[in-house]
Amino acid sequence: MPAQYGPKRPTLISGAYWCSRDDSNGSFELVPATKQVRQSDRPICWLDELLGGGLLIPEDPRESLTILITGPPGTGKSMLATEICYRWATMADCAPHKPFTALYITSEAHPARLIGNAVSLWGDGVRSAIGADDAKTPVRVVSWDGQQDPGHSVSVMGWCRSYVTGVLEPSRAEQHGATGSEMFDVVVLDSLNVLPDAEQRAREFHERKAAIIREHPGSRVPRVVIFVLDSSGHSPGSDADFWQYVCDVVIRMDRTTPRGTTDSYLFRTIEVVKARYQEHAWGPQQLKLYAARQAPPGPPETTEVDEVGHAHPFRAEGGIFIYPSVHYLLSTYKHRGPGDLTWVETPIPSLTRLLSNPAGDPDASSRMRGFPERRCTALVGTSGAHKSYLGFMQVLDRVFRHDECGLVVSLRDDTAISLQTMRGILNVWSNSGDWGDLSRRKAAAEAATCKDKLATRMWNRFEVLYFPPGNISPEEFLHRIHISVLRLKHTNPGRKITLVFNSLDQLGPRFPLCAKEPVFIAALLQMLAAEEVTSIVVAASDRADHANYHGLDSIAELILHFGHATNHETSEIDDITAAICGQLATPEQLADSVREQVQKWYRPTARRRRFVTLDVIRHAGGHAAGGLALLELVDEQHILRPFIAPGLHCFPLR
Repeated sequence: MPAQYGPKRPTLISGAYWCSRDDSNGSFELVPATKQVRQSDRPICWLDELLGGGLLIPEDPRESLTILITGPPGTGKSMLATEICYRWATMADCAPHKPFTALYITSEAHPARLIGNAVSLWGDGVRSAIGADDAKTPVRVVSWDGQQDPGHSVSVMGWCRSYVTGVLEPSRAEQHGATGSEMFDVVVLDSLNVLPDAEQRAREFHERKAAIIREHPGSRVPRVVIFVLDSSGHSPGSDADFWQYVCDVVIRMDRTTPRGTTDSYLFRTIEVVKARYQEHAWGPQQLKLYAARQAPPGPPETTEVDEVGHAHPFRAEGGIFIYPSVHYLLSTYKHRGPGDLTWVETPIPSLTRLLSNPAGDPDASSRMRGFPERRCTALVGTSGAHKSYLGFMQVLDRVFRHDECGLVVSLRDDTAISLQTMRGILNVWSNSGDWGDLSRRKAAAEAATCKDKLATRMWNRFEVLYFPPGNISPEEFLHRIHISVLRLKHTNPGRKITLVFNSLDQLGPRFPLCAKEPVFIAALLQMLAAEEVTSIVVAASDRADHANYHGLDSIAELILHFGHATNHETSEIDDITAAICGQLATPEQLADSVREQVQKWYRPTARRRRFVTLDVIRHAGGHAAGGLALLELVDEQHILRPFIAPGLHCFPLR
């Protein structure tokens, strides 16, 4: 009769956290990251996500789940086996699952060193969970050379030793005081490489398992048996292959060279090669082994927001952490879409009107009101054309005037520079009677003048992510954004999210590993759309090949191109004059003065002053493009300042 299985048992390996701010005292705290599963929150542990929720363990006390952890030296095999034992021994509040006891038989490390390493990773609390042979702890570590009896007072029992080690026969189990009630729930053998004739032992293991259970029907076997095997440089037909055939679950840990890098740069990977009778994710996932560190960050009075952001992944403990692959994310989100096409207004009314009437289509204007919601808008074109400024305006407008959430991802400007630009925008709005009601303007004024308002006080609703340059993998990059999006959704249920991805053109020179992933931008935008995030991606390129866009120009639903014009024909100047004067709605007695200043400002001169133009290249929803406008960032020294408020203004030309 086939084995019966209960609910999947989570491993609790690679638990993800996010950093939340306690508004009562201003401190940051680590909170387990969660995801919605059947209308309830489930903690995110990435090994369990790869296993579809955890491991299926037979309910029959005479059946064991066998796990093989294999791979070259130094890839984290022993750490994974140790952490499984530790997590299961200390499992709490995880009904219907109860803690497991474990016996860890090591042939490669002295028990004291293995326990000391566990303490360095997970803290002093480990000592009450993992101990040596004579300790009364749920996990006990014994050493073994593969030839002699481990000498443990509570034997691994004849069932296990007879066909795993070949050392202890079933009839000798009683000599070690082993009874069914004393059997450990988990037995780890680290490693199989010390066994003489490992392939023959694997065959005995496979052939004698059923016979031993029949011969000892009242015996209780370990619920889980974990084998560790160094399989570096193995070839087909080797010991490793047969052990993979024998075991129920096979986890391979490896190291690889990322695409486009030298042989001296390596990544660790983890892959669920096989999981009998249950679903699992395919393909290698990136793996990192972290040392323990002091966390969470301190209160904002003593900690800069950059320190909070750089603490990713947010973990006080060390150990194994898995970054899901790009293709795993694509597979996860491929069946989730953003829903019907809807729109959000821009903070510039004239720009909203321009986007609401594509190519003079009167039917579209009743439906289109700015940027496509829960989809991607691309702001592309030459440098210095107010693209980032418009993106910042959009996210701040949604946060402050519409009480939504915002996320800014910056590749070029660090957090301080980004916040300085945004505080300038809020300062302009706080003095403008045309933007928001009085309470909104007061909130904008406070954020503009209080240095830590945007940086820390609004952390639970607004976050700025700055990525310093380096060989950051696409998996780690996407994971950082993914966790921030999930945090904002969890902390602010029902609130919409707007994300600005600034300076995509910096991806190649600053993050070469991400730039070499062909579907990096596609995966990012698919994840954001599935999580119902409205995204605005800013990219600069002065070249015709658009290589800096990394496929954005073929994916975004709305594309606005920003450029520079240096000279204007007389007819163009007349059009510009009419557009500006019409939008200013100046009194008739001032109209002539305005026209004179506008024509003076835009008339061709020897200096060839540059003007910023905005072209609508693509409209979402299949509508024809073709809108054209002039952008002016008006400050106190601008020639139009006597007639128009400071800020970014859009003057449609067609």
